[in-house]
Amino acid sequence: KSPDKSNVFYAGQASEVSVYQRNNSKLDLIKSIKNISGDVLEIKENSNGDLFLEVSPGRIFLVKDGSDRAVEFDGSGDFLSLHLNKLGEDIFFSSEKGLYSVNNEKVRLFPGT
Repeated sequence: KSPDKSNVFYAGQASEVSVYQRNNSKLDLIKSIKNISGDVLEIKENSNGDLFLEVSPGRIFLVKDGSDRAVEFDGSGDFLSLHLNKLGEDIFFSSEKGLYSVNNEKVRLFPGT
């Protein structure tokens, strides 16, 4: 569920994320993001409306608000285990190598938060 849009829901599955909007008593599919290689395990949304996807095994993808294309974070495939976390409005990642912050513009991970 989107923290900012109470009627929007995200469903992660094998190689895809579906975005639904609740209108009264029914759910309408409003977007499908399909260029994801792997199973979507976790979805987090930042304050800009960007989606961060934790994808098995140990990879992170970004979907910018308004886009239907997922882009893999540079270097995210170098981890055995990479997990998506959110504290307040901050998105960060934990791995066997430590904590990582993100740079949305460069789509890169940076050590330390």
